[in-house]
Amino acid sequence: MSGGDVLAVKGGSAILTAEPPPFRGHGGGENIIHVRAGAWAGDGRDWENAFSSLSQALAAVDDTRNEIWVMGDVAMDCDDTITRDFKIRGGFTGLEDTAEERTEGRLSVIDATGRDQLRVSASSGNIHLEDIEITRAKKHALYVTGGVSLSMNRVRIINNGTDGGISLEGRG
Repeated sequence: MSGGDVLAVKGGSAILTAEPPPFRGHGGGENIIHVRAGAWAGDGRDWENAFSSLSQALAAVDDTRNEIWVMGDVAMDCDDTITRDFKIRGGFTGLEDTAEERTEGRLSVIDATGRDQLRVSASSGNIHLEDIEITRAKKHALYVTGGVSLSMNRVRIINNGTDGGISLEGRG
């Protein structure tokens, strides 16, 4: 139970009432894919219906939904190859409706927990990472090949494996 929950026992029955979560009604709009650790199986459309994993969010990226917002710390549960433009922005608390509402200096940790890497491969495209930390990948935190353009703002790459933090190959 949290601070706003009330448990009443009446005639041998228990009644639990709870306030809605603080992130209810918040999110970035229809082109944003939301990821929140501990979320139930949602469709990523807002914080309340967020995906629980980065792989679900990356699989949902398409031409209209190509920006991923991460609340808190999540596992990098995929070694997938991503072949389209996308953004991953972290540092969200779940109370934001725009990226500008985030607290400055806050990062979301993407924990690779022994996965090989997040692989981005395409003949062209744009990848943007912002306000995240990628840690504990077995090989690279990020492996970028082809003609992909990579931009990063306030990104920390630490404690990754045998091949270093970021590998850039190709003409991008």
